[in-house]
Amino acid sequence: MDPFECSVNCFCVIEVLDWKNNLTQQQINIAAAGPAISVSSVNVGLVKVGNVGQGTVKITNNGDGPMVLTNISLRTGSRFAITAGNNVPVQVAANGGTHDIAFSYTPTLASENGDDDLLTVETACGNVTCALSGKGGVSRIVVEDWNAGEVAADVKKCKP
Repeated sequence: MDPFECSVNCFCVIEVLDWKNNLTQQQINIAAAGPAISVSSVNVGLVKVGNVGQGTVKITNNGDGPMVLTNISLRTGSRFAITAGNNVPVQVAANGGTHDIAFSYTPTLASENGDDDLLTVETACGNVTCALSGKGGVSRIVVEDWNAGEVAADVKKCKP
């Protein structure tokens, strides 16, 4: 049984009493063994409607024991989708082991003002999140209205 709760920072105090009754204390701080995420946010930028933007987030285990990713999810998942790395449970090796999570962004006509979502990775020792954002680009042709007057069908008239 592990004597420490891995999801919070903790400490232990070691006391040594020698044969002359000299007491020495040493505090040892132990950081939480939660996952680390490569970035706190990813903006895929402007993606033309009909195209797909892509990105990757890396999860790192900085602890000295294996870490199990128990859930990988998106808050809404409407225009962002996880495309790889979300088959849980995922065991990540200790001491710097990593796991990549790939996602895509598929904007729609309603994406002109931008879209956002939140990627959450859960473990028994804590969760990490990454904000995802992107904006859908819509091609437009601007046509100016002008009065050409009466023109015969076989005559070309250009705006002056």
